[in-house]
Amino acid sequence: MKVVVIDHPWEEELTVEHQSLDPEGIEIVGNRTEIGVLPNEDEIITMAKDADAIELYDSPITRQIMEALPKLRLIVCQSVGYDHIDLRAAKERHIYVANCPDYCTDEVATHAAAMLLNCWRKIKLQDIAVHQGKWNLHLCPPMRRGNNPVLGMIGFGRIARALVRKMRGFGMEMIAYDPYVSQVQAAPYGVKLVSLEEVFKRSDMISCHYCLTQESKGMIDAGIMAQAKRGLILVNTARASGFQREPLMAALQDGTIASAAFDVWYQEPIPEDDEGLTFENVILTPHSAWYSDEAVLELRTKCVKEILRVFHGREPRNWVNRW
Repeated sequence: MKVVVIDHPWEEELTVEHQSLDPEGIEIVGNRTEIGVLPNEDEIITMAKDADAIELYDSPITRQIMEALPKLRLIVCQSVGYDHIDLRAAKERHIYVANCPDYCTDEVATHAAAMLLNCWRKIKLQDIAVHQGKWNLHLCPPMRRGNNPVLGMIGFGRIARALVRKMRGFGMEMIAYDPYVSQVQAAPYGVKLVSLEEVFKRSDMISCHYCLTQESKGMIDAGIMAQAKRGLILVNTARASGFQREPLMAALQDGTIASAAFDVWYQEPIPEDDEGLTFENVILTPHSAWYSDEAVLELRTKCVKEILRVFHGREPRNWVNRW
């Protein structure tokens, strides 16, 4: 059996993977890449031509790639998201696709909470001013106390539920939009499920936790943005492309969004001439919300366990393209 790691960002060699796979007689080879520098289709086919399983961080796996890998039985995503995999093609060929949905729940929820509080209290803007020699409270207004602010969430899965636990102490009313969650499931968290439009109409702050699918891609368009309460604080630790770009930029420019924070952007790394870099009231982090030393170890360990399950004749625990 052979496993090929198509791309990975880890500084050290694949020691975690070797520790589990070597005793099983499973060969593993890896391809370390820089963030944003990914192999193309031909390169992936060449390196994985005799692979029984491939593991990847960010590389797209297309129908053409799968058709060129006759031994392939499993694709393991070192991520929560799997929008870069052609699931239909994998299902047709009976290739398992597995993700890792629960390795960084606390990290992302904490990152979202930090971004919300940073935007609420305008920490970034004040820090910039102080570093520029401006010691002036009048740079802060409008700064609201936040009597019973409304926190809206788009997506109400693991991460959003962890965020609720962290933000509950701030006395917020919490609402959420998630077509895949029932009010019965949301009720124990004190969260009311509403429409996407109502989230934008009512929320003082919005935190995004949707999974990117064909349905959610571009779902937040000009019509939805027009519903937003002026002065909105927006935090997104999900994929940026849930937002149509032009309406988002317009809302940042005209003050509909007073402050925003994004951990994931439309193109990564962000090009130097990207308009998103021009806003002082926008916090951008380098797709790092998931990161901690413990999360890295958990991610890599869980991916290896999925490989071993399949090679031992079982189904993956986190099988996303079931047939």
